[in-house]
Amino acid sequence: MEHQALAKAWGVVIAAGGSVDPAFAKVIGADTKALAELGGRPSASFVIDACVDAGFGRIVLAAQGRFVERLQPLPLSIEVAESGNSSIGTVRSGMSRLEPERPIVFVPCDSPLITGPHLLHFIAGISRRLGDPLPEKWFAAGFCTEADARKTHPGAHNKGLKFRGGALAPGGLYAASSAGVEAALAILEEAAGNRKSQFKMVWRFGLLNVAGYFLGTVTPAEAESRVGTILGGPAIIVHGCDPDTTIDFDNPEDWAYLVDHFAARAPAAVTEI
Repeated sequence: MEHQALAKAWGVVIAAGGSVDPAFAKVIGADTKALAELGGRPSASFVIDACVDAGFGRIVLAAQGRFVERLQPLPLSIEVAESGNSSIGTVRSGMSRLEPERPIVFVPCDSPLITGPHLLHFIAGISRRLGDPLPEKWFAAGFCTEADARKTHPGAHNKGLKFRGGALAPGGLYAASSAGVEAALAILEEAAGNRKSQFKMVWRFGLLNVAGYFLGTVTPAEAESRVGTILGGPAIIVHGCDPDTTIDFDNPEDWAYLVDHFAARAPAAVTEI
C-alpha cells in the first residue's frame, strides 16, 4: 500500500507508436508491436494492465489513433496522446500530457511480462536512492543480474551488460524527470532512426563511452557517475528488478521465445471422457 501511495505522484508513458518493418510484421502478425498478440491479447494490453494495477496517478498511452481503436475498450484512467513521427517524437508527445514536475516512468509496449508489482519495486528503488523531493534532473533504469535473467528465462536472447563484478541484464524499466528526459533526448537526436527504445539507447550510449567497458573493468557505480555526467544529473541503476522485466521482442528470436513462454503458461485443455 505504501508503494501504491507513492505511485499516485508519478506519471507513466506507454510508448506504443510506430510500425515495424514488413518482414517483422509478418512474424508477429501485426504492423506494430502494440498489437502483436500473445495468449490471445495484444502485447500493449498487458503493459496497460500493469500500469493500472500499480496505481499511477497519470497514465498516458502514446500511439497512433488507428492502433488505439484496436486496443479498445481502454481503462477509464488511460489518457491517449497521438504518437510522433519518431520514437523521440512519441516520447515527447506522451510527456506533453503530464505536469513538468511529475516524475515519469517509461514503459515500452513490447514488454508484456511486466506487472504492477514490478513497476512499484522500481519506483520505490528510485525514491530510496534519490530521496524526496527528487532532483530537478535525473534518470534511472532497472536491472537484474544476468545470472538471474538466464536462470528465469534460459531460452531468451537478452545479452547482459558487462561490469566489473558481474553482468547485469537491462530491460523495460526506465524513468526520469521531464528535464532529465530532455537532456537524454537531446543526445539522441542524431540517432532518431534507430528503432530501439530511446532509453535503452541512452544507457548504451553512456556505457559504450566508458573506458574499458567491454573488458568489464567498470563498476555499476562508476557507470552511473559517468552517464550522469553526460546527462547533467544523477543517473542511477535500480538493482534487483524482476527478470521478467528484461523480456521484450526486437527480432524473430525474441518473439519465438515469448510465444513459447505464453503457450507454456496457458492452462492445459481438459479432455472429457
